[in-house]
Amino acid sequence: MNLKNVIILLVASLSFWSCKTDTFADYVDAENEAIDKYFKDINAVIVHEKPETVSGEWLDSNNRKIFYRTSSGLYYHQVSLGDTTAAKPKVSATVYFRYLAKDLKDQKIYSAMEENSPNPVKLFLTGSSSELYGEGFQESLMYLNKGGKCEAVVSFKIGNKYNSSLEGGYTSKDLKYLPMLYDIRLVNVE
Repeated sequence: MNLKNVIILLVASLSFWSCKTDTFADYVDAENEAIDKYFKDINAVIVHEKPETVSGEWLDSNNRKIFYRTSSGLYYHQVSLGDTTAAKPKVSATVYFRYLAKDLKDQKIYSAMEENSPNPVKLFLTGSSSELYGEGFQESLMYLNKGGKCEAVVSFKIGNKYNSSLEGGYTSKDLKYLPMLYDIRLVNVE
């Protein structure tokens, strides 16, 4: 085999392998499949209008969880309402909260619950991605009342920001494109 044929074969091989990388569209498709599968597996109901506020968990007549899909793409499920007489969080408020982050296969990624941290997490709400908390996470906090609890499915498109000290064996690239399930409890609003 002459040098020209070797170079052509090498270039063709490199071209083939470079085509194997995932595109943004591939990540979006995989995320949509994972989210659809998650909701099917837990037999949840997705609605596009926020349910009327009730004191307890959002459940339909068959006791299935109701997730409100917001215009941003956040899936929000109220577990408990909390104190409706207290100030509700909004952009420029400081909030204190506890949360558990999991992937959609129920693998724990991070926990800031009582047993793992002595103090609640403090965050100044900007409404956009912060160093660790993306837009979807912050939107979830703004739906909560003090003392309220929720579950939220946040797509990577509306913000997952993580550092490398998290659990679950994920790489930072994996986490960048991973839809997350959060259990959040709002402790206080300033």
